[in-house]
Amino acid sequence: MAKCSIEHCNLDVYESDSKCILHCQKHEYSVDFNKIGFLKAFYDELVNSIIRELSSDYSEQKLSLYFKDELDEADSYSVDEYIKEEVIVFNNIYFPQSKEIDSFDYTKILKRLGQIHFNYCEFSTSYLDLDSTKCFFQDCKFHNGLSLSNIPVLENELNVLFQKCEFGNTVSSSPWDKQLVIDSPLFSDCSFTKINFDNTIFNEAIFKNSKDFDGSIKELEIYDSVLKKEFVLDYHSIDSLIIRDTQFQEPLHMYKCRNINELNITNSSFEKSVDFYNSSLGAFYTSNTLFSEFVNFEYCEFGLGEGIEEYFKAKFDYTTFKSFINFRNTFFYSGLDLSLTNLKENPNFLNTTIDYKYTNKETFRIIKNSFDKVGNFSDANKFFAKEMQKDLNETFFLDSPAKKLMLWFNLGISNFGQFYWLPLLYIIGFSFLLSFINYEELKCCEILNPLAKTLPFGRFLDEGKEFVHLLVYIVYSVLIYHFIVSVKRMIKR
Repeated sequence: MAKCSIEHCNLDVYESDSKCILHCQKHEYSVDFNKIGFLKAFYDELVNSIIRELSSDYSEQKLSLYFKDELDEADSYSVDEYIKEEVIVFNNIYFPQSKEIDSFDYTKILKRLGQIHFNYCEFSTSYLDLDSTKCFFQDCKFHNGLSLSNIPVLENELNVLFQKCEFGNTVSSSPWDKQLVIDSPLFSDCSFTKINFDNTIFNEAIFKNSKDFDGSIKELEIYDSVLKKEFVLDYHSIDSLIIRDTQFQEPLHMYKCRNINELNITNSSFEKSVDFYNSSLGAFYTSNTLFSEFVNFEYCEFGLGEGIEEYFKAKFDYTTFKSFINFRNTFFYSGLDLSLTNLKENPNFLNTTIDYKYTNKETFRIIKNSFDKVGNFSDANKFFAKEMQKDLNETFFLDSPAKKLMLWFNLGISNFGQFYWLPLLYIIGFSFLLSFINYEELKCCEILNPLAKTLPFGRFLDEGKEFVHLLVYIVYSVLIYHFIVSVKRMIKR
């Protein structure tokens, strides 16, 4: 009979397959179960492979009796202690789905082993109940995802449970009855489709990737959990990142993430620093969240996405920053909303670009004040103008006509002190206009000359032209004032 096509495997092929029963492809439980004898054949051959690997110190017959529970208590205890100390290596084995009610449930055999190294193995099953067996999964494939349990890690170079593994479907930690506690470092350089952590305490790091590893995750969700070690996920692309009711006790580090299309943080707390340095973020929203230490968004890009721009506006609703937050050299392409944010220290907005359309007045006021507090009056003046422009847009004429007119006037004269050349042009243009006016023909103003004479400086007005000159002086005074203010604001406000 032909031999298995897997290198170093001397087993016969299974039926018409090119591989043996251990290495051939597995399917859904119902499919494999309906192949008469298929799962039983896998179970028997798996036991035989374990016996062959352990037979150096015990006979194959004695080991076979042990796995059949046919040894007396003393011998069974001796074999059990021996097996617990040995590391069993499974190479390229394709593990099927199983059920506890089956007599050929292979997980019962795996539980008896003390230490297992899964190397280039594949799994059709999505759950491994191995809480008492030290394991290491290297270059493995989980075709139907994996529901995590508290599997102890077998000592390895990086000391992680999964290294360079590939997970189809969802990796989850969703305990049925009580909070799940995971005591082992989990993933290094693995690829995912979707991750969902719920009601879980992580006592060790979730990710321990190599320095320049860049991965892609469609969905990453963390609910009702506690992370007691640093959360590091650099250079990743994530379609959706949702964090809710979660406590981060150590730093969160997401450096140079290429594209996080949606990031939603709700009712969570970060006790240590948070760093999104040079990351690209789409729709960004935080609510009822506490940041206790330094938060860094330097060189980040917010609001990148297609569709309605306001949807991608960065919003920090009822979010408290107890320490310094850095927005230096950051781009907010779809606007920013800090109107409901609690800030203990002034943020750094140096060289920040913010879309005007979807940013409100209160946010511009906060940014203006942050520059004022550090003496950067030049940048403060720029955001003061944007604050006033928003005030103009948000003021209704019927509610406050005087304020609306005054804001319109200041916008038209100098854009709230930002354009020094605009009042200068008005001065030149007004002077040019006056050169064409014949004061003798302005008879309608003569009746107002007595009123102008009553003013304290009325004696300085030309005889017979008092009211006209008064108007001219007022216009010049206003324009010169705006010109001086504008020039001054280029230097200091």
